[in-house]
Amino acid sequence: MGAASAAPPETVDPLLPEQDRYYWNFGVGIPLWNRLTVDGTYSRVNTEGQRGRTVIRTNTALTADQVNSGVYTLTANIFSITLKASF
Repeated sequence: MGAASAAPPETVDPLLPEQDRYYWNFGVGIPLWNRLTVDGTYSRVNTEGQRGRTVIRTNTALTADQVNSGVYTLTANIFSITLKASF
């Protein structure tokens, strides 16, 4: 699954490191007893990286290629375990 960047390239900076993202998810639910279940999930978020600004953009006439001197990347590993009881 993927999510496209919502911000134009010239607005990417450390406060908004917006970029295309790719998600991989895996989950499993295991019943323990009659009314008790444990659920576990793993999610991985990856990006290819995005060029962005490292200084304040003072002139809006400048293009993204002229102002973007940095590169931002993101990788995240997210784990979750839930214990569910039904009454």
